[in-house]
Amino acid sequence: MILLGLCVFIFVAPIWAAKGIFSFFFPTPKDPPSLADDEHIDRIDFKVVTTSPMQDTQDEAIEKTRALVDAEAWVKLAVLMQQWDQNRTTCAGGESLAELALNTVLDRVSSGYIQASYCQYVRTAIIEDDIAQKMEDLAAIHSDKYIFVVLAAHVRMAQGWAARGPEYAHNVSDSGWAIMEQRFEKATWLLGQADPETLNSPLLASAHFELLSFVPDADKNLDDTYHTWSSLDPHNQTPHRQYGYKLLPRWYGSSQRLHIAAQKAALRTKEHTGSAAYASMYLEPLRSGDFVLLDMDTQLFHQGILDLADIGRNDPVALAGLIQTLLDVIQCASVQSKGLSEQQTALLEKKSKDLARTYTDLVCQRLTAIRPFAWHNGRRGALMHITWACRQAFDNGATFKLSDNGLETFMPD
Repeated sequence: MILLGLCVFIFVAPIWAAKGIFSFFFPTPKDPPSLADDEHIDRIDFKVVTTSPMQDTQDEAIEKTRALVDAEAWVKLAVLMQQWDQNRTTCAGGESLAELALNTVLDRVSSGYIQASYCQYVRTAIIEDDIAQKMEDLAAIHSDKYIFVVLAAHVRMAQGWAARGPEYAHNVSDSGWAIMEQRFEKATWLLGQADPETLNSPLLASAHFELLSFVPDADKNLDDTYHTWSSLDPHNQTPHRQYGYKLLPRWYGSSQRLHIAAQKAALRTKEHTGSAAYASMYLEPLRSGDFVLLDMDTQLFHQGILDLADIGRNDPVALAGLIQTLLDVIQCASVQSKGLSEQQTALLEKKSKDLARTYTDLVCQRLTAIRPFAWHNGRRGALMHITWACRQAFDNGATFKLSDNGLETFMPD
């Protein structure tokens, strides 16, 4: 039985229970007052938008994909996805439309989901065998449509993860491991028919990368598989994000290896996306609970976050997601002080302050409008984030305005 990198160790991460260092910078949602309160909301002038360029292009791609799946127009779907993949088409926020379509298809044909877990930071679709067989039949009939190979392989890998379940490795049943092994072996066979570089396909490369969750010698192939994917689509941040996760100690890496790899990624893609790759590679590790903050270059991460906002064209929906992810990162990464030396604790505090400044700069320099649907707790959630980012000015009686230049602050006379 293959047990490579499948997270044998038990870990419990305090996802929204940050205290101590973090609360020094940002009061928790229970701490009044804030701009979201009725008695303070008139202290901020802001524009509410009902949509955004990113949301519009995402919605259009999702609706096209859903309609083709529902009509079982599989060949038309494959042609569309292949076109998006070959052209590296993105939504206005920079997300690959081929990746978005893939996830939409898996969602549409699923009968439910397995929750995210210690080994999988995204949820897993539950997909029945008849769907898997249909994808494999389509791949066999339409050999010129490599998209069917991608779909068939992803369905089999999803089945493997669903059989394994969200439990820690030592709680997974023997049958769970056996089914996962069988499904990943089938996915490996399917993908062996299609080479990403020969077919110039980032989506194929992403499927080959996903195989590394459960194949022999995965750790030896990790770097090359990532480089192939990233080289085929150097503007895409998904390869960096998934590679960073696989570089956690629970998988195939270490904190030091993650830092070095993130530096190299940022240098290699600098002409395309600045330092964004560095930040992308750290986003999941920082909020995973694994101890990686001490080795991270907070200044490079800071620039990377701002570059990610640039990739998203400061879209209100893209920014809402990035701001909330960054707050999650800060809450998780800044509280891991148990067992540290005095010197390490001081360094952690310094780097936590650096993260707080990154959060403040992102909110204050880039946010121009509020799309309530994109925020947890809607408009109130957005206003609370603004308050947390500008706590001192708020406490000193400032008023605020969201403009095209970002958040403007006006101190009382």
